[in-house]
Amino acid sequence: MKKLIILMSVMAFCLNGYSQSESRKYIHLGASVTKSFLDKKLEAGLETEGRFRTGEDQKQWLITPKISYEPIKYFSVGLQYRFNLEHDGSEDPQNEWVNRLSADLKGKLPAGNFKFEFRFRYCNYNEDFEKGSVNYGRKEYLRYRFEVDYKIKPIKLTPYISYEWFQNLALKDVDRDRWTFGLKQKLNKHNKIGFEYMFQENFNNPNKIKDIYKHIFAFSYSYNF
Repeated sequence: MKKLIILMSVMAFCLNGYSQSESRKYIHLGASVTKSFLDKKLEAGLETEGRFRTGEDQKQWLITPKISYEPIKYFSVGLQYRFNLEHDGSEDPQNEWVNRLSADLKGKLPAGNFKFEFRFRYCNYNEDFEKGSVNYGRKEYLRYRFEVDYKIKPIKLTPYISYEWFQNLALKDVDRDRWTFGLKQKLNKHNKIGFEYMFQENFNNPNKIKDIYKHIFAFSYSYNF
């Protein structure tokens, strides 16, 4: 009897945890162009991306000019400004431009075919669906990402894995994290394609009861002049 009670308690706990979460799936399609200057120390580029939530009429269209500079070997700084057109998919659908600024510090360490990288990013968010909340228009994050790449030279393929967590400065706490598993394929001197699967968990949000689990499948193409 005691074992049965314990088993039922464990099942109830698991079901309660499941009921307090929501799973969502997204498709990201992107393309970018970049140009290097000053012996590849300076790089400027433009990224475009469409983001779609499966099963829902929610869309985002992103345009991101960016620039980065490598003052010393294995260390770079970067700046990006994103123009984001959001379609909220509600009963009274609205489209609105939501912009975002981000600044990066990045360090990398090659070790044979491996490359270890750490990126520190500051960015601000302005999320439409939180309009009316106390944090609307005032979301700022510090983001920390570790990444490991492995270059398979004979076939010009680079698999990689990364982990990133997002520190919400208004909440003074981490409210989301993200695992990324990806592949980059170099087709020739100028062209690359890529695929990523990202698992993102959103939690510690005072305005939402449920945690949100996002499954993101991303495909990209890049051209380097």
